[in-house]
Amino acid sequence: MDDLMEQSVERLIQRVGTGFFGKYRGIVTDVGDPANRCRIKATLQNPLDGQETGWADPVVPFAGDGFGMVMLPAVGSGVWIEFEAGRLDKPLWTGAWWAAGQRPDPQGDGVRVIVSEHGHRIILDDENDTLKLVHGGPAGAEISLSGDAIVLSIGACDIEISATSISLNQGQIKIGLAGVSLVNGAMSFGVPPT
Repeated sequence: MDDLMEQSVERLIQRVGTGFFGKYRGIVTDVGDPANRCRIKATLQNPLDGQETGWADPVVPFAGDGFGMVMLPAVGSGVWIEFEAGRLDKPLWTGAWWAAGQRPDPQGDGVRVIVSEHGHRIILDDENDTLKLVHGGPAGAEISLSGDAIVLSIGACDIEISATSISLNQGQIKIGLAGVSLVNGAMSFGVPPT
């Protein structure tokens, strides 16, 4: 190995030996970033047990002036902490982790879900070919889109829109290409079926 290569390797070994590289488990202690940049503070676990970071910058898929992805973890949540160039004074939060039993519902290999702390959900369900937007409140308002229908529901009421009809409350009222039917077809108005 030539001298320049040996010197480079030696400097790299020295640098790595004095820095903190890799991911460290942390628990969020503060999300009230005074600079409003989505920074957090976290208490670190091994090997820095109990040490709180300074304000850790977020690492997100995209960000810019007035746009980007914002998903702050809640105080008490598990996060991954790294250090820019291995420097303890430059913490970064790069993601989150769940403890056993904390994974949100719904679950499945083909299900992608975003769940807020209050239970609001965006569900991308490739297993059932549906997209759902669910409000976490007691009435459980929901919008569900599938390949052949859109369903709006809240409590016991629903509206289903398909390519050929609009149905209210599981067919109690149905508006179709041939007319209107009430109480699941007990009474019809409009064009008789052909």
